[in-house]
Amino acid sequence: MSAGSSRLKLEQASRMSAGTGSLLELRVHASSGRSYWAFFDATAANESSDELGAAERAFSARLYREARGIYRELARRQPELALVHRRLGAIEMANERAAAAVPHLETALRLQPGSHQAVLELAEAHRQQGRPEAAAAALQATLAALGERTGAAAEEARTAVTVSLGRALLASGEEEGRRRGEQLIAALLRRLPDDADVRCARGEARLLWGYVEEALPLFLGLISARFADRGLRRLLAAALATPRGLETLATLLPPSRAAAPSLAYLACVARDHGHLGCCVALTAQAPPRSRTRTRTHIRTRTHPAPTLANALRARSAQAVAAEPDSAAHLLQLLHGLERRREHAAAVRALLRPSTNPNLDPDPNPNPDPNLDPDPDPDPDH
Repeated sequence: MSAGSSRLKLEQASRMSAGTGSLLELRVHASSGRSYWAFFDATAANESSDELGAAERAFSARLYREARGIYRELARRQPELALVHRRLGAIEMANERAAAAVPHLETALRLQPGSHQAVLELAEAHRQQGRPEAAAAALQATLAALGERTGAAAEEARTAVTVSLGRALLASGEEEGRRRGEQLIAALLRRLPDDADVRCARGEARLLWGYVEEALPLFLGLISARFADRGLRRLLAAALATPRGLETLATLLPPSRAAAPSLAYLACVARDHGHLGCCVALTAQAPPRSRTRTRTHIRTRTHPAPTLANALRARSAQAVAAEPDSAAHLLQLLHGLERRREHAAAVRALLRPSTNPNLDPDPNPNPDPNLDPDPDPDPDH
């Protein structure tokens, strides 16, 4: 649309809308990308603004189901809103549905061709789908466009796109592409050594080449400030689950009573990403010692697995009642063992005192018979 025709149509539309209370807006068609003028009611626009605000608040609070419903209604009524499509794509990505996110993100990019944020989100969706080449192509085009811009915002955008491009190249199946991706990230790290995204990408690169000793400290240094970052948690779990992961962790975070909360958190990270063996090993390293030992009576001879699991849950609750501080660690350990169907190991963990030499000895080695009297002396139960 030329500037002259745009002015003419704007003048015509202004005369048509005079006295009606309607407003005129230049819109972009979601499918074709062509621009057009359209009227909309000011009251309806204010209502949409309120709805968008409510959706943004729900999205920020990670109430994704609520946010998705509002965004979908907004997309139906105002399909030209690029932010709505970006948010719908981000919600699908948060639920690990990259394939469903791609159409939303492609629509957002058509509506906002110069948005590097839309490109970053679309590239990540392609990467998670196993299409790093598509991600790299989109990012390289965006990086070329950003090269002509100046200012702090443009520099920040270039850094983000370069990090994403490096990660896309790392995900490629070609060794040359991986090396180029690592070189991009290494160059950024020399220039921006304190940038969290760059440090995370560097850790990912080193982990890819098997250098967990270099990757794990980077992830641990970031996790406190970015504990909700799913990508970082996934990388941290992968690093811990490598053959030398726990050995490397022991040099960085030696098992002790003070380290127990950190180890329990790392066990949760490992568990959430399917590394149950790593979860159990971390939980068992440094559980807090109860000041009193709770006696439990669980017979394993005749219990089938489901019944034994129920008995474990009941007895573990009774065991931690005497020392609440031990609850999180003990239940985490039992839960991990139960999911691995290692019921006998769960029983042993519940019955025995801690064998960790780094922990304080039990000041009261004689059990109190009043803590856990066996209500059922029948050995068959």
